[in-house]
Amino acid sequence: MIVRYWDGAKWTANTHPSSLAAQHAVPQAPKRKYTWLWYAGVALILVVAALVGTGFFDSSDSSSKLAANYPTLDSSNDPTLFKPSSYEEINERDFAIILKNPWDHVGRRVVLHGTVWQFDTATGGDHFLAEVGTSPTGLMNNERAFMVGKASLLAPFIEGDEVTMHVVVDGQMTYTSTEDEEITVPQFQVAMIELTK
Repeated sequence: MIVRYWDGAKWTANTHPSSLAAQHAVPQAPKRKYTWLWYAGVALILVVAALVGTGFFDSSDSSSKLAANYPTLDSSNDPTLFKPSSYEEINERDFAIILKNPWDHVGRRVVLHGTVWQFDTATGGDHFLAEVGTSPTGLMNNERAFMVGKASLLAPFIEGDEVTMHVVVDGQMTYTSTEDEEITVPQFQVAMIELTK
């Protein structure tokens, strides 16, 4: 760019290069290009925030997530809870009636026999899945059930153990299997448990 002088009446022949032309223009900030990685990061943050809001990452003790339908077994409230004579031996028909609608029998005390079916890190230390029934010999004890008890009471037992349990009917619960199927089973609170073989 060339600068020409004005003498007050007309433009003169005197010119010189403009000092503004020598200056560089102020560079503009480059436009931000959002990559798929940036979008994935934002999506991850939103998903985590949503899960935290729903309590998905609840780090509390697993037993608090398993709300008992019957008041937690406590001998200070009822000392007979830990007396075997306060539990009834039932036959297959009585058991079938309980299974038909466990909610109608919450609080009922019965003796069950069965096999510890799943008891690992997935179930936790204070509950396990069992195949139970009324036969002391183990025949036809194939009703899947969710057993809840104090971790200290259940600690000596492992998958495959044949057990006799004095339990309190506690309604039912639904869990998600490893095949992502929702399965509803009867739930029992274990007051006493022992190996049968």
